[in-house]
Amino acid sequence: EGILAASRGDLVTAHAAADAVGAAARQTGAETLLALSDLVRGLALLADGSVEAANELLRPRCTAVGADGPVAVSQALLPLYVDAAVPVGRVDDARRAVDAYERLARRWRSPTLAASLAYVRPLVADDEHAEAAYLGGLEADLARWPFLRARLLLAYGTWMRRRRRAVESRVPLRAAREACDA
Repeated sequence: EGILAASRGDLVTAHAAADAVGAAARQTGAETLLALSDLVRGLALLADGSVEAANELLRPRCTAVGADGPVAVSQALLPLYVDAAVPVGRVDDARRAVDAYERLARRWRSPTLAASLAYVRPLVADDEHAEAAYLGGLEADLARWPFLRARLLLAYGTWMRRRRRAVESRVPLRAAREACDA
C-alpha cells in the first residue's frame, strides 16, 4: 500500500504506511521490514522533492552492501538511492554503491538486481559513457519492471535535453509519459 501511495504522490498514506511497518519492525527487530519502511519513506521523500532527506535516509542501506542486512530489499532501494544521491552531488558515493552491487550481481544473479543496475548505470556514468549505458539499460529485459523502464526513459530524455538534443529527446520522453500513464 505504501509503495503504491508514494508512487502516486499520496504522501500522507505513504508516510503512514511506512510508520506502521517501521513501528512493528522495530518491536520485532525485523530488519527486512525496516528496509521496506525505508523504501516507502524514500520514495515518498523523492516524490515530495526532498532529495537531500531521501539521500540521507537511503545511503546507509545502499552503501553497506555485503554487511549483514536485507540485501533482497536493498537491491530495490538502489535506484531510489541513486536518484537521491546524484542531484545532491554524491555521485562518487553512488558509484561506489553501484560498484558493490555489480560485484554482488556477479555472484547472486538476481533479476531484480539486474534491473536495478540497468537503471542506475547510466545515472552514475561519466559523460563519455552515459549514452551507451542508457542504451544498454533500455536493451535490458525490464518487462517485469515497467515503472523502472519508464524512469530510465525519462532520465535518458532529460539527459538528451541537457545536451541540447531536444528533438531526439522527444522519443524517450514521450515513451516515458505513455508508460507512466499506462
